[in-house]
Amino acid sequence: MVEDLLKRINEEYERKFSDFLKKLISSYPDSTIVLFGSRARGKNRPNSDFDIIVFVSCENPLHKSIEIYQTTRPYFPVDIIVMKPEEVNDNNLKLTHMFYYGYKILYDGLNLKEKIERMMKENVNKLKDIIIYDDPKYKS
Repeated sequence: MVEDLLKRINEEYERKFSDFLKKLISSYPDSTIVLFGSRARGKNRPNSDFDIIVFVSCENPLHKSIEIYQTTRPYFPVDIIVMKPEEVNDNNLKLTHMFYYGYKILYDGLNLKEKIERMMKENVNKLKDIIIYDDPKYKS
């Protein structure tokens, strides 16, 4: 009974996320959208939120984030972080850490895929030097 309910919740969230993503892409074609967190890893619970970063050229990412929420009106749990495309660089350890356990580029209107992959390759060792985890990925 509870498992069926959780399955239906997950299916509903997935459907709403798909609709949201279509609206986001049509409203912001010059953007790159990346899913990260438990849903990107495939380790989510049925009621887990969606964590996304929208890379888009803008003056104020906070204002753009508010605009995106107002434009798309997501009616499911989603965290939207807006970042400027130039924030994908070899010095951004915060972004590397966010993507380290898994990310999926859902839409790449700004052609950032190679830049993101290069950033990850360059920064993973730097990240290992400053953060200590019990995770086997961090061990040499």
